[in-house]
Amino acid sequence: MAGTHEDPRYFAHERLDAYELALAAVRFVADRRHKLRGLPGQAGDQLERAVVGAQTAVCSAAAGSREEYETVRETLLRLCACLYRLAHR
Repeated sequence: MAGTHEDPRYFAHERLDAYELALAAVRFVADRRHKLRGLPGQAGDQLERAVVGAQTAVCSAAAGSREEYETVRETLLRLCACLYRLAHR
């Protein structure tokens, strides 16, 4: 689905709030890459891969079936809940 002159977004997923949030997370982590370097267990690298993976998942899910959407949504919600609990012990 191509964008128009008024709407320069080319792909359907670019109109999703989830895509904008995922992109913001990628940019946030990328801007702090120097702070993440050298963390134990390569935690910085893992965080970088996680946010890029989330952005990729949003792009992929936008084109998937309803069943695939529900599966990836449930998985991501569970992942977020686990990460929240780990961060707020």
